[in-house]
Amino acid sequence: MNALVKKEIRLLLPSWLTVLLLGALLPWVWKPDGRVITVSPVVLFFGAILIGVDSFGREFSLGTFLWLISQPVERRKIWCNKIIVLAVGVTIIYIVQLVSYELWLHWGLPTSPGPHSYITLGDNWWSWNGETATLMLVAACGGLWTTLLLRQVAAAMWITFLAPVALLVMIGFLLSDIFPSTPNLVAERVLLGAAGVYILAGFLWARWLFYRAQDVGWSGGVIALPEWAGFAARAGDVISPRKRRPIFALLKKEFQLQQVALTGAAGLLVLHLGVILLREQYKIGDDSLGVFFATVFWVLWLVMAPLVGGMAVAEERRLGVLEGQLCLPVPRQVQFAIKLVLTVLLGAFLGGVMPMLVERVAVVFGSHHSIFSREVVIGGEFGAVGFALAIVALAAGLTFVSFYASTLARSFLQALGLAMATYAGWVLIATWIVNTKSFLGVVPRSSPILQVIVATPTILVTLRWLGYLNFTDLQHGWPLWRRNLLGLAGVVLFIIVGSALIYHRAWEAFGPAEPPHGAPKFALSNPPALQGDDSGTVLVRSPDGGVWLDSLGYPFLVEGRRYRWKEAWWVLVHPMPGSDGPRQFVAGSNWVSLTTQHIDRDWIAVGIQGNGTLWISSGAKANIWAEGGMVRSSDETNWERIVRLNPGFLLLKKDGSLWQWATVRFERRRQTNWPTSQASNLQRIGTDSDWAEIFGDWSCFARKTDGSTWAVRIDWAGKAKLERRANLDQTVLQTISRMADGRMAYVAKDGTLWVGENTGSFRQMDKGTNWVGAAVTWKGLVALKADGTLWQWMNPDSTAEGTKVQPRRLSFHNDWVGLTVSRTAVVSLAADGSLWYWPNTGLYDGVLLKAPKQPQLLANVFRDTH
Repeated sequence: MNALVKKEIRLLLPSWLTVLLLGALLPWVWKPDGRVITVSPVVLFFGAILIGVDSFGREFSLGTFLWLISQPVERRKIWCNKIIVLAVGVTIIYIVQLVSYELWLHWGLPTSPGPHSYITLGDNWWSWNGETATLMLVAACGGLWTTLLLRQVAAAMWITFLAPVALLVMIGFLLSDIFPSTPNLVAERVLLGAAGVYILAGFLWARWLFYRAQDVGWSGGVIALPEWAGFAARAGDVISPRKRRPIFALLKKEFQLQQVALTGAAGLLVLHLGVILLREQYKIGDDSLGVFFATVFWVLWLVMAPLVGGMAVAEERRLGVLEGQLCLPVPRQVQFAIKLVLTVLLGAFLGGVMPMLVERVAVVFGSHHSIFSREVVIGGEFGAVGFALAIVALAAGLTFVSFYASTLARSFLQALGLAMATYAGWVLIATWIVNTKSFLGVVPRSSPILQVIVATPTILVTLRWLGYLNFTDLQHGWPLWRRNLLGLAGVVLFIIVGSALIYHRAWEAFGPAEPPHGAPKFALSNPPALQGDDSGTVLVRSPDGGVWLDSLGYPFLVEGRRYRWKEAWWVLVHPMPGSDGPRQFVAGSNWVSLTTQHIDRDWIAVGIQGNGTLWISSGAKANIWAEGGMVRSSDETNWERIVRLNPGFLLLKKDGSLWQWATVRFERRRQTNWPTSQASNLQRIGTDSDWAEIFGDWSCFARKTDGSTWAVRIDWAGKAKLERRANLDQTVLQTISRMADGRMAYVAKDGTLWVGENTGSFRQMDKGTNWVGAAVTWKGLVALKADGTLWQWMNPDSTAEGTKVQPRRLSFHNDWVGLTVSRTAVVSLAADGSLWYWPNTGLYDGVLLKAPKQPQLLANVFRDTH
């Protein structure tokens, strides 16, 4: 191979490999949605800028341009070699990216059900690839002429980026102003034509500049950083005494080092303000071509982050002043801290604060296309302020990673390439973690917050530590790279293992086991009645008629709405629910049946005394019950049982008649005349008088004296409907448990356990005949045996395979006398009167941690009363 060709390949190889890997792996990022490919034109545009500038930029950075043009070879041949190598490199990247996406379409499509959108060969896939090829050529040709013209890599990067962007926005506005109704096809052809002119002009100008390039060798002198005019030292031979502290000198030097970035930011600010003025002056329509570029123009500010971060250390190393700086009478830790803090702050300000500030000012002056305007919906539930903070944090993170890459690199271009590789690596690792169904027992897809919490401080500390070691290490070679590769691999391993340990609550292994129970006061031969619901109510009615009542609540649940930031914190430090209701166990009371219900924000208790009288809580607050505030609701004395219905209540009289309380869905309106307005809504259901028992919680069932079972429901008009349920005739009604999704479980009269759907067939869950209770939870089933033991099934269903799931013993105690469902978890009652909350694993999916292994003691119905 020709020596000149080998040299060109070696020059482009680092940046070319970075962009090649990025283009090959890009279609596989965020695998569940194929539309990630829509960002490939933009990503490969910046990659082509890096390669285009690198072609001559590294010659100038390494000081080899003079030797290149001094070779006894015609410049035409040197030019051809460079252009051929550059063209082949860009073409290979383009083809690899296209092939990678086609392979993803055939092999990488998600198999999970649900709607997915993909750009296939039959859609506008070729259009996206045409745009990608055009943008890559624009970037590559722009990088050639800007580098040869300016001969400074940083400035060339800026001009290569800003020049086509400014032309694109200008053409878009001209089309919107001159031809408001320009079809998209015509607009695309105009833009492609303009891109073709730019590519051809840029190529010819770069060729002209190279053929006429002149250069002279360095003749000596002091190498100095570029100076701001205001910072320039006074001319003369007189050495002025130092008047400022060393810290000020270091700060001054950092601002001098970033002057190219600051100049580029000033140009970008002028361009941004011009875009805002143009879009408001021309009053362009929402569907025009120009408004798209005007609305998303602020995204270009994010480019400031890697530019500022990549300049920090690499340029000093290229200029040869880093060694001298480390010899200054200032601790290296202080020098590194000043450089790091100033770089991150500057990158966050220019990349995040500036676009948000400019767009906010635009809103103040009446812009309706700003990201903070009402017409542009952005930010989600966090709002505009949260969105702005997220952008600033993103800019700070990009700057920090670029700063770390700069500590590894020898030049600005190499730092940008390493920064891109680092970005791509972290994104791919995060994508792999998120798309992994389970790793070390962790389900990242359902709990990504935990990985973010663990990864953020770990990455920050590790990159800061490695960056400092790189900053003070003047010897480049394999030991340096080995240390960084091992450090980054250790970060990934620590994130995975650390997340798994936290997710599984490893500290619980060092905690106490399930504590012992006290002396028994209840027995399964005459058990208490236990009732719970999804609103958090737990009710215990003892055989002698005493009632204990509580209401459980999660701190992050307010009026049924989940607040994710509160949820993440409380699941970590306080994973179990707390009591937010009254507790009462009045000795000598004689409640034969009692239930509760929430109506909007109100709370109501309705019960039947042993003398057949009907009572209702005297107010709409839970503490009324705690004060014993129950008032007589009916003059009749033949009430026998009451259960909760949706909506209202279902009642049974001693004469066998069935009644409903409330004929409308009153939970959707506020009651003002408490409780008389509810007491007047008692209505009889049908005319039959042979009803023997009722049972249920929202889903209610009634059984006649002949053993037939009926489901009772209320339609939207408030009318009760009875449906024959022959498949439930052999059930023990008091054991029926049902979830809102229709799954049910019950114990039959022969002691067998059955699961199924509300309206479908049932299958026997276990061959045993000594079951006495069941509680269906989300993704789980807990059942009570006659020997007082609790057993749990995970993800059971009524299919043949589902019933083969083996149960596990839930507790080593065998004195349990009752169980119910509350907050989609199980609450069990021990013989000593203690209530225990067993968290449901399904409740913690998508939150932060796995459910705790040990139950929480809620209270003891004999001690915790008030």
